Amino acid sequence: MFLGFMQLYYIVINFLLIKYKYVMRKTNFKNLFASMIEERIYHIFNQGNNKEDIFRSEENKRYFMEKLNKYIGPFADIGIKCLMNNHFHIVLKIKPYKIMALQIPHVKGLTQVIERHKRIGKRNEDSIIISEMLRRFFMSYAKAFNKMYNRTGSLFRKNFKRKLITTKRYLRNILLYIHKNPKIHKFTDEFINYPWSSYQEYLIGDIKNSFAKQILELFDSQKDYICAHIKYVIEDDDDIIILE
Repeated sequence: MFLGFMQLYYIVINFLLIKYKYVMRKTNFKNLFASMIEERIYHIFNQGNNKEDIFRSEENKRYFMEKLNKYIGPFADIGIKCLMNNHFHIVLKIKPYKIMALQIPHVKGLTQVIERHKRIGKRNEDSIIISEMLRRFFMSYAKAFNKMYNRTGSLFRKNFKRKLITTKRYLRNILLYIHKNPKIHKFTDEFINYPWSSYQEYLIGDIKNSFAKQILELFDSQKDYICAHIKYVIEDDDDIIILE
């Protein structure tokens, strides 16, 4: 009798855990398209339409980074990045609105975009600004890529995804995951030498902004940074969205 009760107990507990994970993942999927807000950290990622390559050369990746710094740099600090042939990962921290607002007059047409969105009920200027600049960034790169390769149609999958990062643990794990991504997807045999990720920047202390400094402080030492990458495996509760 007691054994039967315990078996039933474990069945119920396992069912509830599975249901909880399903609800949480469904909720997180909805959050992939949520508004972006000042001073928050987001994991941004996307891949080529129909899983096509979005980078065909090293020059494509350099151009992508140039455009990222041009369009997004004034409004957000880039902390983590990794570019692979058919997809990318970026983690950024949106700057305070008072800093973003100083850039508005220097961006052609941005004031009009903000006013237009406000007329239809969107009131958060920080969200309007970063969404518009990301849209311009992706369009600029896609237009140049299509022209270079005599290509037409959408380059990226519709609607880039973004995941809000709210804990140091998740931020640390997403850094480890992103840096190991080239090896996971077999773009390289050894992720530490992959040239299009931010792994080496943190290894040598090439800190470009306050957000990068915040990330570096997640590790006690260079040795801790190296060992964390070597030991890292994706855990069930990491809730990392993986592009296949």
